[in-house]
Amino acid sequence: MLTKEKSSLEWRKVENSLSWQLSNNKKLGGMKNILLLSFDDLPYNLKYCFLYFGLFPEDWQILDRKLIMLWVAEGFIEEREGHTLEEVAEDYIKELTCRSMLQIIEDDFAPVRWVRMHDVLRELAISIGHEQNFCSTHDRKEEIWTDKARYLSMRNSIVNIQSSSTCHHRS
Repeated sequence: MLTKEKSSLEWRKVENSLSWQLSNNKKLGGMKNILLLSFDDLPYNLKYCFLYFGLFPEDWQILDRKLIMLWVAEGFIEEREGHTLEEVAEDYIKELTCRSMLQIIEDDFAPVRWVRMHDVLRELAISIGHEQNFCSTHDRKEEIWTDKARYLSMRNSIVNIQSSSTCHHRS
């Protein structure tokens, strides 16, 4: 990368290669084990919040307020005396951010914050989620089916819509 132009496209290629290598290269299993240490070190109440990001598409950004509502609705947030569930969920986001497991994106032009997970950590969340029957994800790249998963995530994108010869054009 030192000799290449530092464009976002080049960095995306590196990131995609690293994600693929983590999934398919047995020599890099050690890196997954290192990342797994970070997950294992999480308090129990944060583990489901981390795994939940495996349900979102790659590079997905979600409003922090919406994420908090989802976590509360799913029952991931423990009650804490003197605090609302939303305040506790906000602390969960801060804790996961401090552990570099989530990223905060602030909007300079609006008073909103977005939350995202790095793709490599998302791959870890998917892997652990599948192993623990937390989630089952399906997209065009991979399909790991389990009938015991608590959550199901299905993603699809229409890349090419062919025009039909039966369509009538009006002028």
